[in-house]
Amino acid sequence: MPILTPNALNLYVIVGSTATGKTALSIALAKHINAAFVLSADSQQVYEGLNIGTAKPTIEEQAGVLHYGLDIVPPTQLFSTVQFQHYALPLLTEAFSQGQSVVVSGGTGFYLQGLLQPSQLPSVPPNPIFRDSLASADSLLLHAQLQKKDPARASQLEPQDKNRIIRALEIIHATNAPVPTEWQPSLLEQHLPPSLQPNIHWIGLQPEDKLAHWAKMEQRVAVMLQQGWLAEVASVAKKYGATCPALQVAIGYPELLGVLEQKQSLEEAQLQININVRQYARRQRTWFKRNTAINWLSADCLTTDTQQLMHLFIKKTQ
Repeated sequence: MPILTPNALNLYVIVGSTATGKTALSIALAKHINAAFVLSADSQQVYEGLNIGTAKPTIEEQAGVLHYGLDIVPPTQLFSTVQFQHYALPLLTEAFSQGQSVVVSGGTGFYLQGLLQPSQLPSVPPNPIFRDSLASADSLLLHAQLQKKDPARASQLEPQDKNRIIRALEIIHATNAPVPTEWQPSLLEQHLPPSLQPNIHWIGLQPEDKLAHWAKMEQRVAVMLQQGWLAEVASVAKKYGATCPALQVAIGYPELLGVLEQKQSLEEAQLQININVRQYARRQRTWFKRNTAINWLSADCLTTDTQQLMHLFIKKTQ
């Protein structure tokens, strides 16, 4: 039976590294199947006011398709994976209970892992006080601390991966036990009755030419700057303060803050942003390559014909 049968409950998850066309494909696919909505799974698009630099879909792009996952919290509040999952579950439940399909689009693997895939991590809510107590600590020392408390989890993390190290220590602090190693059903499987379990279809977009993708990412950064990215950073900093969390973690925003604070030139900031975006894209590719359920398609088709790529996906997954 074709996966696009109207009576089937389907969840289409479009993933891949930055600047591969996930947003364009998700909107085209949602319109084609009359999906209930598009759910953004992007850890930077959740922040109000961070629009240009996060490539948040514009009002014009969203026209005709309901979107969730955008502008959830002000930039003064960090938004965790657990919070995203608690946000997404009721939305998905409501859509499937109405017999509707959903499209999810985003490059934040952690948002999707526990929600849609079997997970090894318990649902321990974030502890801001505990996190703040470790925020200024050296990542190597934190990794050594994790090594003593949970050698198995420490072996899975790079010593420089401070955020995940702190998360592991946070789980250990809350549970008084090592991070679980036994796989548990996804939150969606746990939350929904069998009659509402959707068919999950993973769609991966990957560029065939790495150098061309680098050039595309650099061009994208240049266009964002032309569209007023620096002014956007200034506006958010003025409204919420330059030290608000989102401006410290969203890619490109710390560098542009440095320009506003006259710590570096715009050209220096742009160069560093390009480097950081390439590194981020590499981490995304590495993350999603672990998921063997993903159907990988060439992102290069999107540069000329989004509809063509959508139909290639439909043909491949029927």
